Amino acid sequence: MEDPSLAHALSWMTGHHGRVRSVEALFGELGLPAPLTGQHAVRVLREAGFKADVLERPLAQIHPMMLPVILLMRDGGACILTGREVAQR
Repeated sequence: MEDPSLAHALSWMTGHHGRVRSVEALFGELGLPAPLTGQHAVRVLREAGFKADVLERPLAQIHPMMLPVILLMRDGGACILTGREVAQR
């Protein structure tokens, strides 16, 4: 597997929402596809009973009510955005 951060982010997200699933449980016998894409992530989360989709938008347009979200990084990694501070002018 290339960068496991997306797989671990998916597992974290299931736990955050009270339905803990390990990486192994999410991907089953087939294992992780390489590379693991956003579309793979959506499929895995939907199969686990979650509502999921891939959206592209600037960070400033992610509404706080949507958090936490998994951010797909340009380098192929992923991270979880749990909150953000809005600069006051």
